[in-house]
Amino acid sequence: MNFSLAIDDILAEELCKFRVNQQCDIDMVERTLHYYKGYPIFTKGYFDKYYTDKNIQRNLAQSNSSITWDSIETISKGTIYKVILSSQKNVNFPYISIYDDKIENNFTATFLSRESRQKAIDHLKDLLSNAVKILVYDNYLLQPDRNGQFNNWQSFIQFCSLLLPRKSLNIKYLQQISPARNNSNYTIYQNSQQDIANICQNWSWSIVSTQPNTYSHDRYLIINNGHSKIEIIFTSGIRHLMNNSKDFTYIVRRHKQ
Repeated sequence: MNFSLAIDDILAEELCKFRVNQQCDIDMVERTLHYYKGYPIFTKGYFDKYYTDKNIQRNLAQSNSSITWDSIETISKGTIYKVILSSQKNVNFPYISIYDDKIENNFTATFLSRESRQKAIDHLKDLLSNAVKILVYDNYLLQPDRNGQFNNWQSFIQFCSLLLPRKSLNIKYLQQISPARNNSNYTIYQNSQQDIANICQNWSWSIVSTQPNTYSHDRYLIINNGHSKIEIIFTSGIRHLMNNSKDFTYIVRRHKQ
């Protein structure tokens, strides 16, 4: 029998109360359920209390489980994710604080090569629907591929046309080519600006380039809807959202800055 992760005794106590409709710390339970994955495990006393189903207890006893009951730390070694949900703050691995930890539980999806991205496109389109401002950060938007084609930029234009809401919207993207006329890529810059103008003319969009800054990822979006921000991290750029030639993964989380 496979258990996903371990849970400390304080959280286990609240979960046990919650499970049998007793008074409990609702905030703590909700934060725990944010990380909750099927079949968490506890120290032995809470395990017997939580898993009252004798079949589960018997299956564990009869399986070749690697669970060692010496401590919560040794118990976690036999779980899938090798972590312990903790009721405390500022904890070290293998503990994960339910309050504010670097290890998060976010929405994510992976699409393999040749697999349709339609569900991701529908999801992102809805996330963008209430946007007021969008920052597009992709170091490779205006870089040519080995054949001299600007496929990343064309995918960005397709992304804007297909996913962005038809309303007043402020959009910024990373400026990678200087508009100075002595720059050998100035023609490319001019063409990109015309592409932007073409897709903005029918909608109240303001799309401008911005200077590079210090960000934490190579490719992502920050969606500002006026009262909160969402960050969407792309593992392989917008291009592979818009076509399925390679695998594509995206992660959605609240933006913390």
